[in-house]
Amino acid sequence: EYPFDVPGMPSRLEGREAIRKHVVESRRDIRSLVSIDDIESTVHRTADPNVVITESDVTGTTLATGEPFRFRSGVAVVTVRDGEVVGFRDYMNVLGAARITGGRGELVKGVTASPT
Repeated sequence: EYPFDVPGMPSRLEGREAIRKHVVESRRDIRSLVSIDDIESTVHRTADPNVVITESDVTGTTLATGEPFRFRSGVAVVTVRDGEVVGFRDYMNVLGAARITGGRGELVKGVTASPT
């Protein structure tokens, strides 16, 4: 789930194949835009033993400018049942991702476009 509207992305995906396809397609060009050096995640336990919250920080270089970056890529709420992930709510840092990939203009267009 993406609880905050992300232009061009579904708000919810169901099933492994739909998730796999979305992850592959939505990140297809990322390696031509950035070089990721490290992803550091922090896991926070909650009162519910089946739910954890994760924070991820990404460091790397924007290839078009050669500028290094470090940003909080997002926070996720993960629900696990019987050893399987049954819920993943991704509060993605859309502005940060757009900044490091050079996609701020596209983000602004997507946010300001009239609904169809």
